[in-house]
Amino acid sequence: VGCVWGGWLKDEKLIKEVHSVDFPFTKPSGKHMTVNIDGYFEWRSVDDVELMQYTGLKDVNGKEIYEGDIVKITGEQELDVVENIEMDDKSVVRWNEKECTYELDIINKRVVNFHPIGRTSIDVFPLRKWSKEEFFIEYEVIGNIYESEEQTKCLM
Repeated sequence: VGCVWGGWLKDEKLIKEVHSVDFPFTKPSGKHMTVNIDGYFEWRSVDDVELMQYTGLKDVNGKEIYEGDIVKITGEQELDVVENIEMDDKSVVRWNEKECTYELDIINKRVVNFHPIGRTSIDVFPLRKWSKEEFFIEYEVIGNIYESEEQTKCLM
């Protein structure tokens, strides 16, 4: 497993590895963390860094998938015995507090026909490792909500 946390450095507009989070009581502002920037450790206010947790999964290119990443989903999902749906969607990795899991929030929601009960909306998709027997689904990290301003505008 690589870095468990990534951090969006708001002032520099960069993502770097966060190796530790420390909340010492001796600092005036009270909340700081250590951030590794190009091999050097720096103290940063927690207000200056947006933490992004590693999901434990890697994409098709071996890149770690973090909360806040924009991920392209491709492949085929079986809806029922006779119907499959082609996936070619952009999504944002989000933590679902209620379900205690990561999910992919589809950017361009769509409705599909679902035999025999009618139509259903595709708006979220589980982020998990799929076995080849289940579905042929691949993930590819194509950006994140912090660095990809143009793609982030699509979310609003």
